Amino acid sequence: MRHFQLQIKFYIQFSLLLAMVSYSGFSFATLTRVDSTSGTVLKGAMSEFLMIRVNDAQGGIRAGVKLGFSLTNTACEAVNVAVLDVLDGGVSDAQGIVHVRLNAASPLVTAGIHTVDAWIADEPAVRLTIPLIVEQHNSLFVTQGQCQTVNVGQTAQPIIFRFLDNGGLPRTLIDVRFELHDSNGTVGDGLLIVSGTTNEQGQVQTLVSTTRAGKWTVSAHARTALDFTASLGITVLPMEASVLAPVAGEQQSLNAGRLSEPFIFVLQDVFGNVPITQEGQTVHFSVVTPSGITTTTGLTRTTAISNAQGQVSTQFTAPDVLGTYRIQANLPNRPANSGMTLVVQSALPGLPSLGFGTVTDEALSVLAHGTRTVFAGGVSVNGGSFLQESVISSTAASVHFQALLSVDPQDVGQMADVFVLLAHTPPPLATQASTIYMVTPQGLPIWQPEMGLAAIQAFQANTVLRAHEVLDIYRGTFPHLGWTRLLFGYRLKDKAQYVFHLEHWVSVLVQ
Repeated sequence: MRHFQLQIKFYIQFSLLLAMVSYSGFSFATLTRVDSTSGTVLKGAMSEFLMIRVNDAQGGIRAGVKLGFSLTNTACEAVNVAVLDVLDGGVSDAQGIVHVRLNAASPLVTAGIHTVDAWIADEPAVRLTIPLIVEQHNSLFVTQGQCQTVNVGQTAQPIIFRFLDNGGLPRTLIDVRFELHDSNGTVGDGLLIVSGTTNEQGQVQTLVSTTRAGKWTVSAHARTALDFTASLGITVLPMEASVLAPVAGEQQSLNAGRLSEPFIFVLQDVFGNVPITQEGQTVHFSVVTPSGITTTTGLTRTTAISNAQGQVSTQFTAPDVLGTYRIQANLPNRPANSGMTLVVQSALPGLPSLGFGTVTDEALSVLAHGTRTVFAGGVSVNGGSFLQESVISSTAASVHFQALLSVDPQDVGQMADVFVLLAHTPPPLATQASTIYMVTPQGLPIWQPEMGLAAIQAFQANTVLRAHEVLDIYRGTFPHLGWTRLLFGYRLKDKAQYVFHLEHWVSVLVQ
């Protein structure tokens, strides 16, 4: 009795398991080709019927099952299924067979190999693929090797062409040359067989193995009195990302304290192809100093995620130590395999300190929070040291006005307009009024206090503030008698706040 109960329990469990498998969509059906046709059809004719049988898991016939169909040509392009003649609406007959044939008389059907794809309409995972060659007299066409997708460095399956004469007989001993073109039409390397001679069946083959990813076209050209050409496409996929190659930013030179232009790297495989899955990859950055120490100090970012183009970028603020630096990029758990150089060619200028700045709003109301921005600036006369104040006795003297803003860390990275104001009082100083000018790339327009701070035009507009901003304000002779003073600062664009020095100005007296 106990044994019988166990048998019943096992039977119930097994039945439930079968039901679960059936419910999960797993299919035991199969599609099998049962005709004995040649697999070829002459262009302009109807092919013989292809016969596809539907069977269940035990090999039994499944009648009344509807099949779906698609057709692709030599170029791996979909062809309108109307060129397929499907009997009984594609429903299997009492023997479980569906009959289908190709109308090769249709202008949509060209010479070369075609692929008929059949599947069970209610179970599309159950499929059958049938090759069908459309032959054409006095023509060169593809009979094998269409729709291939291979990896770089991998040899594709043989690509076979066939050449027939006007009577449909094979053209033998005909020299055929092969070419490989990328999607831009550029001839590429990768043909293992560049030429051949047709055999007794009129066939000739080539092999492809290229290290460049992309869509390629393999073409065959028969060397006869007339030009006979046939071609097909092949897709070559890149390997996974393993290296980083420089794109932009190489060999920059800048002064200490300046922010570099972006160093841009792109993900590639070992053959230099951009991988398909290049987006979302983590990349680390580092810097090798002139003394050979590897660090991350000075980088705007030490880690980045690749974009849709497989690119990542970082920037570098040049330190005070002069020399050549190398910006490196590497994938996680891999050594740095790519880098670009940057030369720090001069240190921050040594300028007289003008003290901490003042923060105001547009109404010149001083804001309580203050700023940690430190200003420095001076004038050099005839190549001498920079001084905060200088007296010149000749209008032919050469002067150099320079300023340095050591920006408050809270303002670094903010968008700002850097401005320079020049106040000039002509002689006699005791009786003449001062005129204030705005130093701009276009000239020296006049600014009057009643115009408001918002009217001040920029010396450097739309600047992303760096830790140190060096301003080369003017170099040359200064033939302006009188007293000239310089004030400079920046306007934070998103806050409408102004940061500048008020107590100490750079001044020069020309007399």
